Amino acid sequence: MKVHVVSSDRSIREIALSISEKRNKSNYLLSVMYSRSKMRRIIQTKRTIVFTTDSKVIDDIKKAKFVVFDYDWKTFDRPRKELFEGSDLHFSGFPRLLFERDVIEIINSRLSFLSANKCKGKYSLDISLLDRETGNVSGYGNIFFDKTTPMLTKNLAKLLLHNMRIVLDNGSRINISCMWNKQRGIIPRKNNTYKKVLTVSV
Repeated sequence: MKVHVVSSDRSIREIALSISEKRNKSNYLLSVMYSRSKMRRIIQTKRTIVFTTDSKVIDDIKKAKFVVFDYDWKTFDRPRKELFEGSDLHFSGFPRLLFERDVIEIINSRLSFLSANKCKGKYSLDISLLDRETGNVSGYGNIFFDKTTPMLTKNLAKLLLHNMRIVLDNGSRINISCMWNKQRGIIPRKNNTYKKVLTVSV
């Protein structure tokens, strides 16, 4: 799996249209990169991150005169021991009007790109509920990885989920936050019945 960045103020659709129809769409994923201001406001940047296992996808984008460079992993926010961060993930920002099944579907749909491209690993979801009777979520939860999951898969999962934008039925747009989990006091619930296999090792 390679990660690249396209620097352009053009729409993500226009960048995607530069990719030949011959390419398998399950082998690449494009996502607008966002940043946060000092006031913690979400800002849309002119950069688009490209995940792909097919180098020809990048060749197509370059042929369309877009500026492309490798993602700089030195800028990636890795777990910091001094902040008691582990290698599992904590997500937040989901609206409380959503149900548990909605959050499961959104996260699994996003991470299915990894399994489709043979990234090894397993994870389970632990979603905090606002109302157990209706299934409405509190807006946050955790992703716990199996011990066999490589760190690269975890890094890619964080990169895929952090600042991911979702569009609600009413048209409003929400950005989801995904950070490394704090190790202190974070224990997976034993009664967590939902587990998702990310990929099967062969």
